[in-house]
Amino acid sequence: MQFTDLTKVYLWKGIEMTAEMRFSVDKKQTLDILSQLIRIRTVLPQGDEMDMVKYILSLFPEKMLETKLIDHGNNRASLVASLPGANRGVKIALIGHMDTFPIIGVERWNHPPFAADYDGGVVYGRGASNMKGGIAAMLMVLLAFVKEGALPPCDVVLCLTADGDNAALTGARALAYSGYLSDISEMIFAEATGNKIAVAQRGGVWLHVRVTGKPSYACIPGIGMDALSKFIEFHSHIKNFVGCGRESHQYLGEPLCTITQLNSGVAMNVIAPEADGTIDIRLLPLQDNDEVIQFAFRKAAEMMAGNPPLKIVIEVMNSNPAVGMPEDSPMIRLFEKVVADFGGKPEKSGLLYYTDACAMVPVVGAPFLLFGPGDNIYHTMMDESVSLDSVVRAAEILIKYILERGARNN
Repeated sequence: MQFTDLTKVYLWKGIEMTAEMRFSVDKKQTLDILSQLIRIRTVLPQGDEMDMVKYILSLFPEKMLETKLIDHGNNRASLVASLPGANRGVKIALIGHMDTFPIIGVERWNHPPFAADYDGGVVYGRGASNMKGGIAAMLMVLLAFVKEGALPPCDVVLCLTADGDNAALTGARALAYSGYLSDISEMIFAEATGNKIAVAQRGGVWLHVRVTGKPSYACIPGIGMDALSKFIEFHSHIKNFVGCGRESHQYLGEPLCTITQLNSGVAMNVIAPEADGTIDIRLLPLQDNDEVIQFAFRKAAEMMAGNPPLKIVIEVMNSNPAVGMPEDSPMIRLFEKVVADFGGKPEKSGLLYYTDACAMVPVVGAPFLLFGPGDNIYHTMMDESVSLDSVVRAAEILIKYILERGARNN
């Protein structure tokens, strides 16, 4: 296929076209693609993202995309697929994860999880919101240029990851360290933000903590060591450390430190000789994960010093940094302008949970934002859905942003 070269003034079907003009996004094609994405089962823990990769590549003419595949084994994969642009020195990455949450309470779903029912302008199914709606929008961006035979003003790089709904973020970490994204100019994560511009996301640390004390009857606690109370004391020290003196973030709120699991006790009248549990710590941008981890180990050592019966063993289960962008950065300002051009009020937000951004942003080091159709992912455990119009609108906004961003560099 021959592409029309686009410079500061874009030539499109012989018409002088500026960045102010819009490419059309085919609503029926968007529905067809989104429906098929939902029907391809990429449910954790199996994932099977390779099936989706094969489908997505089949949508494009052969050799049109420059592709790099990371095979994670067991039918799992991550993909980088670039649509070359007029200015190859500018590369905008559109990023999304292909896996979905497991199916919960299938008998209570009004729409079967993989049927991709379309009812009243809404598409239903597992992954509709998180985040196959976002992936469909990103695909429509690339397909809009392909359909019109128009060369984008810059490289558009589709990055699809495995394991994005798992805190391990396997695919995002693999892409981040692969070197494939070393020259990326900007990153847009198509997370479910309700088409708001998310400029920050929480990070955090997960700890598994095992406290060993010494049993004694509750009526003579002085001769024992209460492991349960020491676990709670340890948690209090960490909670105070991560929250002390911290101002609430405009979009993320306060840092959090929560006991999420705790097993302890042997009898009603015996102090606990052991306490085994997990602590979920959620941090804000500019908070240092390593600093929190080091504090935890240091505090454990202090509590054990001179107290031989007490033993505290810590295992770091996961560590993902928080990330954020200045609201007045050029990327955020331009994206707000594009949203306003579509008649919308640019609303900003933050994400409270882990996303691929916390694995990729610190390594790639490029400006970023999070933007995509769909509601809060933790409100969609059953009858997950996304508005088709919101998917189309997201695609239109992304196309316009690419045109605007590209025009500034030609």
